[in-house]
This record gives sequence, structure tokens and C-alpha cells, in this order.
Amino acid sequence: MEMLRAIHEKMGKTLVIITHDNRVAGMADRRFSIVDGVLTEVGGR
Repeated sequence: MEMLRAIHEKMGKTLVIITHDNRVAGMADRRFSIVDGVLTEVGGR
């Protein structure tokens, strides 16, 4: 995860990570959830 964060910060690249791990999701600038087929923003750091 640190390597991916470094790529994001140093190179300005957007990363899309799909996870069920709340620790990983907690590192995101923005978080989304899909419930009953509806995509909803649920927060970020």
C-alpha cells in the first residue's frame, strides 16, 4: 500500500482499489459503497 500511495503522491496518478478490508479503505481520500446496485460516496480521510 505504501508503494501505491507513493505513486499517487509523487506521480499524481489516480488509483482505484476495490477492497473489503476497512484498514485499506481507511487510507483512501474518497470512499464509495455499492448497496442494492446504487453507488454512494461514504467518506474518506
